[in-house]
Amino acid sequence: MSQRDPASRKRNRIADDDDDDADLLSQPSQTAPPNAKRTKISVTQHDEPDQDALDAASNDLINSIASTVGKKVIGRRPGSIVRMKLVNIMTYAEAEIFPGPQLNVVLGPNGTGKSSIVCGMVLGFGGKPAFLGRGKEISDFIRKGTDRALIEIEVFGGEGKKNLVISREMRKDNSSLWRINGKNTSANTVREAVERLNVQVENLCSFLPQDRVSSFAELDPASLLRETELAIDGEDLVKQHDELIKLKKEEKNLRHMIAESEKEHENAQKQNRAVEGDVMRFQRREEMLKKIGDLQKKRPWLEFEAKRTEALEIRKKWLQAKKDLAHAESRIQPIKDRVAEQKKVQTACDADAVKIKESVKSLDQQRMKIAAQLDDLSEKTESELEKRDGLERKEKERERLVETARQKIAKAEEGLETAKIAAREAEGRHRTVSAQQDRIRAELSDATAQINEANFKRDQLRQQKDHAENQLKTFDQPLAGRLRFLQEREQDVYRMYTFIQQNKDKFRDKVYGPVALEVNVPNKDEARQLEAALPDWLRLAFVVLNDDDARFLSEVRTKNRWKITTVTMNVDHIRGLHVDHQMSPQQLRAVGLEKYLDEVFDTPSWDLLKKFIVDQANLHTIGIRSTDDDRWDYQAVPLGMFFSKSKIYAVTVSRYGNKDKSTVVRALRDVKYFAGIDQDAKAEAQRKYDAKKAEFEAAVVAARDLEPLRAEKNRQLDEIRREFDEISTTKKRVTAHESILKRAQVELQQLEQSDPARERAEVEASITRLTEKRFQLNVQHEKIMKQVIDEALKQSAIVIRRMGTRRLLQELEAILLQHQGQFEDLKNRVTSYETELNRAKALLRQLRDRAEQIAPVAEYRELFETLPGTIEEIDAAIDDMQARVNSIIPNPEVVRRYEERKKQIERLTGRLEKAKRDLDKVLDRKTEVLDTWLPRVKEITTSIGVKFAKFFENMGCKGSVRLHEEDGEEFDKYGVEIMVSYRANEPLQQLAASRQSGGEKSVATMLYLVSLQQLSDCPFRLVDEINQGMDPKNERMIFEQVTHQASQPNTPQYFLITPKL
Repeated sequence: MSQRDPASRKRNRIADDDDDDADLLSQPSQTAPPNAKRTKISVTQHDEPDQDALDAASNDLINSIASTVGKKVIGRRPGSIVRMKLVNIMTYAEAEIFPGPQLNVVLGPNGTGKSSIVCGMVLGFGGKPAFLGRGKEISDFIRKGTDRALIEIEVFGGEGKKNLVISREMRKDNSSLWRINGKNTSANTVREAVERLNVQVENLCSFLPQDRVSSFAELDPASLLRETELAIDGEDLVKQHDELIKLKKEEKNLRHMIAESEKEHENAQKQNRAVEGDVMRFQRREEMLKKIGDLQKKRPWLEFEAKRTEALEIRKKWLQAKKDLAHAESRIQPIKDRVAEQKKVQTACDADAVKIKESVKSLDQQRMKIAAQLDDLSEKTESELEKRDGLERKEKERERLVETARQKIAKAEEGLETAKIAAREAEGRHRTVSAQQDRIRAELSDATAQINEANFKRDQLRQQKDHAENQLKTFDQPLAGRLRFLQEREQDVYRMYTFIQQNKDKFRDKVYGPVALEVNVPNKDEARQLEAALPDWLRLAFVVLNDDDARFLSEVRTKNRWKITTVTMNVDHIRGLHVDHQMSPQQLRAVGLEKYLDEVFDTPSWDLLKKFIVDQANLHTIGIRSTDDDRWDYQAVPLGMFFSKSKIYAVTVSRYGNKDKSTVVRALRDVKYFAGIDQDAKAEAQRKYDAKKAEFEAAVVAARDLEPLRAEKNRQLDEIRREFDEISTTKKRVTAHESILKRAQVELQQLEQSDPARERAEVEASITRLTEKRFQLNVQHEKIMKQVIDEALKQSAIVIRRMGTRRLLQELEAILLQHQGQFEDLKNRVTSYETELNRAKALLRQLRDRAEQIAPVAEYRELFETLPGTIEEIDAAIDDMQARVNSIIPNPEVVRRYEERKKQIERLTGRLEKAKRDLDKVLDRKTEVLDTWLPRVKEITTSIGVKFAKFFENMGCKGSVRLHEEDGEEFDKYGVEIMVSYRANEPLQQLAASRQSGGEKSVATMLYLVSLQQLSDCPFRLVDEINQGMDPKNERMIFEQVTHQASQPNTPQYFLITPKL
């Protein structure tokens, strides 16, 4: 073996680590093939941890890729390790190895770092830390005193292919930075690359670390078969095996389901045949009920047709009224034309008068007085003429209003008589409904009282249930249980705790304690051990962080005379404190202990508080184990105090003479301060809660069951109130008709008292007087008017003509007004008919929508044609059918169960058919997979068995490997059984964890692994300290077999790690 520098092989001491560097030896020269590469190692360690080494190593990785990628290495398998570099991994500050393509032996005494190489391989290829059995987190593998570590592995890529350089930088916070060939990547990408190369660092048949050697012997046959499948064919055989297990389970489930379904199917058919007679009678009754339903569906359509006929009659009246309205409008238009013509004539007269007025303007001053008088008389005459014309129109309007008033009176009298009859009937109904209302109100009051009582009881029970539930929840809170214990047993401590919680603002820093409340111990037995290890003063002590808070607590303690302990923590001292264990985990296990007491608890409120408790009670010096064993040699334990499950071991050293040691053993007391939940008290609280919950749920149901009664009574009262409203409306109609009649009578009386003829006579007399007076004035001024006679005559002619035109125009307007009144009456009649027609149409739409909703005509037209055509016939048919239905006593429960069973039979039939198809598919697939998997497994176990038996025969012993095939194709119980016999006349016995000695198990394990050497397709294999417990003869024999097999052509790279040869 060649190495870089002899000086690098010296065992240099590290300041904070007593372990020696690992010695890496190459293959023995007498067994190594001529072309085997020799192992090369360079180890560098420093007096002080050098954090720059990690950064330098990362840079070296990138700079060295060009020289390492693509090199050809003869005799290597793709995936075998070409080079591995470790920085700050466990015992190594920095190390680099160059293993050969076949056998590589790592030799060195315990503690020199051999297992660091194993851990580097597993973690570097993405394996889980738990597989190594040395720690749960990657930070457990980083060298003490450093916060980062580096693993760099170069694996052979294959002939003509680039090598793969995998780098993993690990940090104390359990994070990692992955690289492949210098490029950042993810952990999943690295695992995928490792799987493609068939590297199996978590398969015990390929990779057997020191702390998992015993695990191999403990493998049951089924697990050993699975590990062997993985080692030889990777995932393929395992997937086939898993599929067979799954298919067999599905086969069992399907066969069971088919049997159960067939039984259920037959029972359902028998039950249905027994009740077919009752079902047929019920079906006949249902058919008649359906016929009744069909008749009831047609009835709304008949009601619709009746209302439709009425609506058509109204429409006919409306069309006639529109026709009359159009005729009236045609008669009005000629009159409007004549009025317009006369207005034009009147306008022409006015124009002529204006011209004459201009021509006689000079003469107007002379006749001003007379003209003024004549004008005044003319205006008065015209006024009287207009008044006379108005009286004529008024007389015609009065006659029309008198006739209208008489019609209103007749109609009002008829309506009043009808309303009085209805009111008398309503009065009788009022007395009946009032009695019903009083009765229902009394029943409602009783129901409301019952509901209020039930609700009150329900609310009380809810409070009791909630209280019981809150009591139960306290048992799920360990802190609450501890507080109750302090309140009962340590009252002063409990009072101080309560005072601190209520006065947090009076302290500079947070006050912790008592310690019994700050500690969390998941395991009950470990809680018992921890409680015994803590002194009483510390267990109940309050921890302060400064002198001011300590003085304040002392004053409170003195004032209240409380017996409590306070202790001040030096935070800086505790933060810088490093706690070292006297023995390593391996050394602990060697003397029968499992861990130190400082590893069993935590302090959730503050991590430094745990270090303080550990320092005060020296918990890091106390070892524990979880069992009691009388055969345990506890005298070999070099600790001053340690615990088993139920005992305390305290070692004392005599101060005189030879300083003899003596161990005092006493029983552990039951845990008090760190106790969990009182199960008996919790069970009693659970019982109380369940009882109160049941009572509450019963009260809820009782209150809910009363609600329908109150709702029904309220509904009945609502119906009675609606009936009262109808009665009141009926009574109000009498008053309304009386009011209408009275108004019509008063209106008729006023019209009949007026006398238009007398008023007209007075107007005619006034016109005559005014005309005579005007004539007299004209005669008196005849002389004055001679000069203007011609103009005056013209003017008089125009005036007379204008007066005649105006009179004619007024008469025409009066006629037009009369015709317009008739037109408005017709228009109102059209509107009235139209309103009535719209109401009829709306009612028809409602009736049609209701009928369509009940029975769509398109769907039921053919059915309706077979049913009676009148409402009377429909009602008679319904009554007849209903009587026949009532004669049959139904039993719907029997029919319901019959139909349910019928559907169940259909479902079961479909389920059976599907299950049988699925079973056929499962059986076909099982046969297909089994024909592939079983021959391959038998071939593998046979090949391994032949080699295994030969190896044992060479030793003068007997051994065999066989495939255990479980009856009934229980594939999950198939396994590989290793049978061995180390003594003459001793029968073959199965290899088991408790049957053979450690050396015998190691021999069998190693020979089994050697037997599958040539069958495995993995690129490299590793065995760590397999020769523990072997005698020199077996050790030499095993080493020769491993050397011989590892040196054969086409075998994977091999790592054998051992403390001795």
